Amino acid sequence: MARRRTRTRTRYRTRVKRVYSRSKGGFKQPIDGILAGVGAGLGQKYLGNWGTGAAYLGVGMWRNNTTLKTLGGVALGRQISGMIPFIGGNGGGNGGVFEG
Repeated sequence: MARRRTRTRTRYRTRVKRVYSRSKGGFKQPIDGILAGVGAGLGQKYLGNWGTGAAYLGVGMWRNNTTLKTLGGVALGRQISGMIPFIGGNGGGNGGVFEG
């Protein structure tokens, strides 16, 4: 009889785990996008073209979102490459990566 209770508990725990893992994260991506958009607007106001990349990277690090971390890295990389004359040479602009 003790074995049967153990099996039932294990099955129950597995079901609960599956339910929580399926329902988790439904609104995480849109909320992260909204935060990144607001942060990019504020960042561009105070940091210029560097603000978009900094905001995306910051929100990605804060919310543990790998996509926003990548976008922030790309935007900052474009800014840095624009400052090097023989690579970008466009005077530090973002090269049209993020327009708006």
